[in-house]
Amino acid sequence: MTLEQICIMTKLEEKLGLVDLAPVDRVLNHPTAENLSEVPKFKQTYEMLILVCSQDGRALRYASKKLITKELCLIAVSQNGLALDYVPREKVDNGRSIRERIDRDIVIAAVQQDGLALRACSSLSIDKDIVLIAVKQNGLALEYVPAKYVDDNVVLSAVSQNGLALEYVPVERINKELVSIALDNNVMAIRYVPKKLLTYDVWIAAFEKESAVFSYMPLKYATKTRCMKVIKDGKCFVSQPNPRQLKAMLGNENSNIVLFDDLPEKLKNDKDVLQAISSLYKYGSVPLLNWNERIMSSYENCLYRHDKRGNTINLFLMKPLSSLIQ
Repeated sequence: MTLEQICIMTKLEEKLGLVDLAPVDRVLNHPTAENLSEVPKFKQTYEMLILVCSQDGRALRYASKKLITKELCLIAVSQNGLALDYVPREKVDNGRSIRERIDRDIVIAAVQQDGLALRACSSLSIDKDIVLIAVKQNGLALEYVPAKYVDDNVVLSAVSQNGLALEYVPVERINKELVSIALDNNVMAIRYVPKKLLTYDVWIAAFEKESAVFSYMPLKYATKTRCMKVIKDGKCFVSQPNPRQLKAMLGNENSNIVLFDDLPEKLKNDKDVLQAISSLYKYGSVPLLNWNERIMSSYENCLYRHDKRGNTINLFLMKPLSSLIQ
């Protein structure tokens, strides 16, 4: 038998439950963090750790401290930047206190792979160059940038990479140009735009690009006509669908949607709106009736829910829901 045939047979026997691999054999056959966690530290070898960390950087968490080297850390964070959480820190005594620092080369490798690895860094491990690398890889890393490094260049880089990074931009640095860049990148960033910059034209342009911004629209712009467009686009849901359902219905598990919770109260009591929503479901009005029962239950338990505009979600008080959707 050739080596390839032996490997195939071994994998087949394992699938059929005919062989119980020891932890060491298991991690060598399937190099994952979970499998390494089952290998006793004294049975780990440097070669084993190189193999596993090159396939699953998170495995560094379970590596024997005696075997961890800079090379191993670089391999781990290059595979998964968030493995930076498990990189040993160097103690630095500045005369007043003892602080921790991570090797700069390792930090750079980590943020190049995933900018969000910046969250694992102390201020001693960060400099302007590292910050720029991080936000250019993932704009949301702006959340973890120390205030002293937040300047126009860093902000622009972050928002250009991910419009939602606008959430972490200091209000005094947000202007029309930055808002335009953020919305061009991700129109849902509109929820982080200061009210003074949100004109009617901005809202309408955003809605035309993505009807799901209806969830955040001021009530004076959230008209019945626009609500019906959201429903027609198939983006209105009575309850939060799971990723698989979203992918099946809208083609993307990360699709933006509008929940029934976030419709203005007057539209929740509009017969045409309710009928249009009911027509989307196999069981017609049942999801809406169930929604009303959930709200009633939360009220009875003094748990008041709020929509994305910050308004309290109320029951159907004007008429019984059942009569509206007959």
